[in-house]
Amino acid sequence: MGEVRAAPPAARVDAGHAGAVRQRNPGWLLAGVLLVLVSAIAGVLLFSSADDRHDVLVAAGDIEIGQPVERAQLRVVQMSPADGVDTMSPDDAAALVGQIAVGRVPAGTVLNPAMFDSSPPLAADEMVFGAALAPGAAPISSVSIGSPVRLLSVPHAVAGAAPASSAAPAAAATLGDGVVWAYETLGSGNVWVSVRTTTDVGLAASKAAQDDELRIVLVGAADVEETAGG
Repeated sequence: MGEVRAAPPAARVDAGHAGAVRQRNPGWLLAGVLLVLVSAIAGVLLFSSADDRHDVLVAAGDIEIGQPVERAQLRVVQMSPADGVDTMSPDDAAALVGQIAVGRVPAGTVLNPAMFDSSPPLAADEMVFGAALAPGAAPISSVSIGSPVRLLSVPHAVAGAAPASSAAPAAAATLGDGVVWAYETLGSGNVWVSVRTTTDVGLAASKAAQDDELRIVLVGAADVEETAGG
């Protein structure tokens, strides 16, 4: 009988492991959803902000006090003005040209009607002068653009002289009358007053202001007319 050979042992086969199921992180999912929502809200707000912007007039260059406005000094920009801020649209440009600046308007300033006066330009014998005055030299609370005023020259008190008993010393000289062109309170506490008046009065008042002798008092319109008339 032939030799019987044993069957070779069966090959060992390791059982495979099933792939683990990857679970999604709910935190990342939530972050993704929030990112999409925030982006959508930001887009809506940006569109809404852009939609609120509209054309306004600004000064293309410096506009000096007393200077008639020219079309070249105006330009148009888009902005979203703050509540309560009065602006002018491009449709106002035609009416603005030729008006007089009541104060210096720096380049880039958003324009509003209060910065200008539609009064006729200065006559040949008129001028506008400005002076920085101490609070006691001009009535702070009562002066406004267009107020009629009287210009006085009050010489400095002589050393050792007794103080004057009245607000306007007897030595005060009346220079003439005018109309307030611009009025501004300065950071130093002084006030800046620009007055429209005749050239001779304006020159005398400018000299008095340089010497710290100028005083401005309010008067009635009738008083100014009477003085001008004679």
